[in-house]
Amino acid sequence: MATYNTYLDFAEEACRLAQMDTSLSADVTQAKAYVNEAYLRVCAGPDEWDFLRQDGQITLTAGSDVYTHAAIATALSVTYIDRILHIVNDTTGYGPLASMDWDALEEYAYSTQDSDPRGEPMSWAQWNTRIRLYPNPNRAYVMGVLVRLRPAAMSSDTEEPLLPAAHRRPVLVNYAAAKLLQIQGGGEALNNAREFMADHERAVREMRAAHASANAQNIRVVHPSLNTGLPGGSPSVPWLL
Repeated sequence: MATYNTYLDFAEEACRLAQMDTSLSADVTQAKAYVNEAYLRVCAGPDEWDFLRQDGQITLTAGSDVYTHAAIATALSVTYIDRILHIVNDTTGYGPLASMDWDALEEYAYSTQDSDPRGEPMSWAQWNTRIRLYPNPNRAYVMGVLVRLRPAAMSSDTEEPLLPAAHRRPVLVNYAAAKLLQIQGGGEALNNAREFMADHERAVREMRAAHASANAQNIRVVHPSLNTGLPGGSPSVPWLL
């Protein structure tokens, strides 16, 4: 049985299921649009997908307490970050840092600004696409971060989505085939479209059962650098999700 992994693979199979011609670039282009639509809709939903989580490290600059998602994404070698989930101090082993409301952290920092406190960051806040740490770091701490990625629309024919391999075809292809059949119209096409959309929805439920955190408080992901089983590790501090 063929294995479908790439953007073009999914689009061409959707065309075949909808009885469209894969040699016509317009048909394949339309199928690609629906593959991307399915991909972005599923990833942007309320589910806490484990495949969108990634951890890594950033190095703070002494005296700099604000960092953008873009800068953190660059440090983690990823394209886009949707939000920061947790932060620990890999230099000292402290963490997770306390997450605060941005206004609350601003108010607290303002109330102590006369002394301009600097030290080891103990708390952080997030606003739009940036975070602020408090206290202002007094040296170049290495921080472990857990982030949720924000997928971008696929563009290259050979690009692969972030979805787990086992769920890519049923989630993406069934949706695209359903949408292609819907625009064709006609009784038989619409009936087939409903069947493919039902298959897509069932596939999303199956992926949710395997990869979404329905009970977030019960899930712990240990940051590798805080694992005593690794060389140079310090006592494990779990990510409390």
